[in-house]
Amino acid sequence: GIAAAKAKGIKFGRPEKKVPPNFGKIIKAWEKQRISFDDACKQSGMSEATFYRKLREYRLKNKK
Repeated sequence: GIAAAKAKGIKFGRPEKKVPPNFGKIIKAWEKQRISFDDACKQSGMSEATFYRKLREYRLKNKK
């Protein structure tokens, strides 16, 4: 059952949370303490854990 579904391309689990287009601006405002952590989470529409995970991915992706 599961193997056949995966072979057809069916995805299991919770859908991935997309990063908003202004995520970089939200991070910069939070790092410069213009907005609180709670505000950063609310503006990006993420929970605390998801925000930190996406922040880590964002920093790795945009490393200079």
